[in-house]
Amino acid sequence: VIEAAFSQSLIESGFSSDPIEVNESSVVVIRVKKHTPEAVKPFEEVKDQITTVIKSEKADELLAQSLESVIERANEGASFDELAAEMSVEVKSIEQSKRQQPDVDNAIVQAVFALPEPSEDKPIYKSVGLVSGEGALVQLVKVNSGDLDTVTGEEKTALQASMSGLYGEMDLVNLSQHLVSQAEVVN
Repeated sequence: VIEAAFSQSLIESGFSSDPIEVNESSVVVIRVKKHTPEAVKPFEEVKDQITTVIKSEKADELLAQSLESVIERANEGASFDELAAEMSVEVKSIEQSKRQQPDVDNAIVQAVFALPEPSEDKPIYKSVGLVSGEGALVQLVKVNSGDLDTVTGEEKTALQASMSGLYGEMDLVNLSQHLVSQAEVVN
């Protein structure tokens, strides 16, 4: 689609493109109404945007350094609550977290479930960047292994159906990739 939209023949002629298949059930046709050639914008026009990007990058860098410093102190034995008080930040404790935790930022949940299991006497700390531009410091104290005996029949059935769907999708992708790799293009 992008190639057609920026093809010199469509830009110059003003005609519509041939139909372009974007998936099995969708086709698009492109006509270029107006084309503005690429150009470098004057510095004054982009100065504010550049300043904003640089400030944002610097703030992200300072936040990351600050969080790493806090992690070092925590690993040396400083109390998580004391560190939070020093930084004037809120501590939110979550027990029995699940992978679907609607009241917790998804980036935090994903980071926690990617951490290794901590030893009994040593929590694991991780800094997490959030979509909002803020940062979070996570302390993982304990991992509770799942117990299949506590899973209801309905939950097992739902899990089996979900896994079957995932395996079916993987099989379809693998078959498709195999067929594409084996195909011969003939002119």
